[in-house]
Amino acid sequence: MAVYTNPTIDQEITPKQLFYLDNKCAIFTCNGSPEGVILANTGSIAISDNGSVYKKTTDDINTGWIELQSGTITSPAVISGTNPTLSLVDTTVGDDDGSISMQADVMTITVVGGTPILLKNTGFFVGIEKTIQTSIGAVGANSGAGLTTMFSGNIPAGFLASNNDYAIILLGGTFAVNDNDKRVQVTIGGTVLLNTALLDFDTFGYSIICVIGRIDATHITGNIAFLGGNVSISSVPTTVSNGWASITANSPTFVVADLAANALAILVESQGTANNDVLLNDVIIKVCQMS
Repeated sequence: MAVYTNPTIDQEITPKQLFYLDNKCAIFTCNGSPEGVILANTGSIAISDNGSVYKKTTDDINTGWIELQSGTITSPAVISGTNPTLSLVDTTVGDDDGSISMQADVMTITVVGGTPILLKNTGFFVGIEKTIQTSIGAVGANSGAGLTTMFSGNIPAGFLASNNDYAIILLGGTFAVNDNDKRVQVTIGGTVLLNTALLDFDTFGYSIICVIGRIDATHITGNIAFLGGNVSISSVPTTVSNGWASITANSPTFVVADLAANALAILVESQGTANNDVLLNDVIIKVCQMS
């Protein structure tokens, strides 16, 4: 008689059962969770009196049981293989399936019909800028004959990991309303990219935009712009007030310590006659890894 035709069902309470499938795995019944209780090999199944089903993911120990539930994957869950992939299939109308896969320390997130997003083990999405540091709040220069530090930071070793990776450094600040001579200097990796020289900056703010690009492990190129002024446009329109803008571009190749092993130092300094002649109000540093 086929088992699905009027089967005889044993409804008596029975002790834990064990059914060997081959010389490696087996099917168990258990009370509660088998985790830490039943020793089994990978591929074994445990059916609990609490209604749960467990799958074994380790060999010859009593841990590594994963609970399987309809519609739910409980943690920890493991997908293993040379290119482990989780496929997401939408059964409704439309081409909106996707997948998440891992290979060579890179996670690929894909929506069918779209461009994959690559997440590296460095924490960067390939081709997407990531803010790595901010400093918001006014920092002033001290009075004195020389430069004083307003910001000292770096791009960590390995962040500019491949050729064509780049960084964007955004700086913003203000000058005091007086006739004192003032200057701002920006140094990247030991090379001065901007030195405004001592000038009578007065009554306006400034913005500095710096782009750093990796050529190879020990060479980068830098481009920096210094923008200053207090500009307004009348309804005529006519430019009024004493606004101005100055751009200084530095794009030659210069040598740095190996970027894989060394951080790229960023130093912002200023000089004034009185305290707070120059203020640095905000610093934003972004990095983009391109491969």
